[in-house]
Amino acid sequence: MNPRDDFLSCLRMDAHDWTPTFIFDTSFGMSILNVPVSDIYRNGFDAELSARSISAGRGYLGHDGIVGATSCGDSRVFGADVQLFPDRPPMIRKNAFSDPMAIERHSPEEIDCDILEGIAESHILLRKMEPDAFMTGYTPTPFLLCAVLRGIEHFLMDTMSKNGYNEELLDFSQKVSEITTERICGTGSCDAIMLPGAYDNVGLFGLSILKKYCMPGLDSVYKMIQKNRLPAIFHPHGSLTEGEGIDALDLFLRIGFDCIYYGEDIDQRKMAELTEGRCSIMGGIDTASTIYLGPDERVVKDTEKVLDDTEGSDFIFTCSCSVDYGLDRERLKLMMDTVRRRCGGPGRD
Repeated sequence: MNPRDDFLSCLRMDAHDWTPTFIFDTSFGMSILNVPVSDIYRNGFDAELSARSISAGRGYLGHDGIVGATSCGDSRVFGADVQLFPDRPPMIRKNAFSDPMAIERHSPEEIDCDILEGIAESHILLRKMEPDAFMTGYTPTPFLLCAVLRGIEHFLMDTMSKNGYNEELLDFSQKVSEITTERICGTGSCDAIMLPGAYDNVGLFGLSILKKYCMPGLDSVYKMIQKNRLPAIFHPHGSLTEGEGIDALDLFLRIGFDCIYYGEDIDQRKMAELTEGRCSIMGGIDTASTIYLGPDERVVKDTEKVLDDTEGSDFIFTCSCSVDYGLDRERLKLMMDTVRRRCGGPGRD
């Protein structure tokens, strides 16, 4: 098998030759190119630079799976104030709908702009650069978009309101997510679509809020991915292996996702047990501790523990979330080499 085929087989819970590896690269490759991250976003979105940076990151680390672009969207089109940095992804300084009435001055269709076109083009270019890699597009969940557009604090307060604004915002966000998903699926270059849900987090909102506001939008976007005949990966955050988190995980699995890409605060052995026979899983070390803090001995130890805890599962090794510019490249390489030494795959003697 080549890396693309092995990854897809594991994702679908079919027989595969080694434990696939994945990096959610949102700016790491720019450190390999030694180019400021801000150059991607300064004039909208530079598709070629996005693709080159992800390819450079894979060239250095040798992982099997990649994302198709360094970004999945841009709220500047809706009026957000965004600050660019040379050594990290952009940061929102003022949310687009921090003034709740701003939603009335915009339409979801505005997302279909040159920036989205550039993001889609990055996927097409990257597929040509990395023909043997598994590549996933990624698009925001409607719930995540609500938090991004409104601001997480305001959105938290809005969930307690009964004035109908949340429903309007969710409808707006769902349409944005659907337009984005359809455009990325339409590139014909993706092997799957990933839905990152940074705020689809039972620890932040509780189970009742997730049921009411999160699940309908997730289900809608999932069905759109299925219509495009692509596997769907969901990347929620928060603890999913204790308390209400187990119930939240069950809700996510009922939607039908092919793979759960879990984040931090997870009992990985229990995660494998809870998902056995229902979906593949993707996860691994916490970059904020293992990679950032080190030392090298901890990188090897933590990586091997993940592999021990998930042995026998349809498991894809990665980091807990995105891998960015400032992370120690040598420790990341050590992490990948440890997985390959233990589990096989390209790049080993």
